[in-house]
Amino acid sequence: MSNWDATSKRIFDIIFSIIILTMIAPPMLLIAAMLKLESKGSVFLPQTRSGQFGRKFAYLKFRTMHINSVDEDITSLPINSDTRYTRLGAFLRKTSLDELPQFLTVLKGDMSIVGPRPMILSNANSYADKPIFHEIYTMKPGITGWSQICHHKGVMTTERGMDDVFEYDRYYKDNWSLLFDLKIIALTLLEGFRYDNTF
Repeated sequence: MSNWDATSKRIFDIIFSIIILTMIAPPMLLIAAMLKLESKGSVFLPQTRSGQFGRKFAYLKFRTMHINSVDEDITSLPINSDTRYTRLGAFLRKTSLDELPQFLTVLKGDMSIVGPRPMILSNANSYADKPIFHEIYTMKPGITGWSQICHHKGVMTTERGMDDVFEYDRYYKDNWSLLFDLKIIALTLLEGFRYDNTF
């Protein structure tokens, strides 16, 4: 991206995040209060993820599991069958409401509204030898993205699925525009956050 493109995308991220955070502040406060009432532990679960140029950053989500459960990055069972989740946490996970705090991460500058998904460190290390991986992550990771819109939940768990994801992310990078971002945001709102948020 040119300096002007990167600057315009960042300005868009800031303005959009402020608008969204103003709108979702009441439900976020309600979710935080309900989490505190339901189980012990912190409201937020900061996770270390790999972002732009492989930089590590704190990926912020609402905590959806009991405090003594394993890391939320690994999901081996369907949400309805996994006793690690609190009742509220399972609902937040299925509806992707646990991801609302990510708008704070966007405002901070570690993420963008639209971009490739921020990777778990173990996955990032697994794909470190792929040139396309480094090409894609010259962009900031996003809350939503073209690969998420084009893939159903679970496809990212296979190597072939990840190859497809990388191709969609490269297409997004090569064809980026603010209009393309707006299209992806609109599709996300219409279709819902149906992708796998453990990727």
